[in-house]
Amino acid sequence: MNEWSTEEDNLESKSSRKREMHELQRLAEQLAAAKPNLWQELNLGANLHKALDDCQKITAREAKRRHMQYLGKLIRAEDIEQIRALLEAQSSSSLDHQRQFAEVEHWRAKLLTEPSSLTEFVNHYQCTDLQSLRQALKNTPIKEGQPELNSQASKKLFKLLKAIILN
Repeated sequence: MNEWSTEEDNLESKSSRKREMHELQRLAEQLAAAKPNLWQELNLGANLHKALDDCQKITAREAKRRHMQYLGKLIRAEDIEQIRALLEAQSSSSLDHQRQFAEVEHWRAKLLTEPSSLTEFVNHYQCTDLQSLRQALKNTPIKEGQPELNSQASKKLFKLLKAIILN
């Protein structure tokens, strides 16, 4: 063995370093796409925080690509695991929110098209405010067999169902 073989064993390959840099760049893209109030939770460095603010202003494709590379470089100095965990928590809470919204929307459509499903809803969610629920259903206008989802009464029904389902 020569003196160079021991140094080569300790060095990372260029391909693995590039994969790692691309991963950090993707993480930076996710962080840039997140809401700015999330950035405060992470206690990011001043340079990274300013670069994320600047990223919101960049519209040119190539400039955005270069800036993402810069963000990937800056993110190396931060706690990457904390950033990943927070972004993961945010995306899972977003999925939960979408599921809840879909469930409320499903019940609103079902209650408006099938009035007999009211008892099923009441039994499923142990609804105690039956009178206001019936009133909201009655007030929602229906044109040509389809409920008007943009009416004030329909929005009120949605809020009422959301309060019942999420509590």
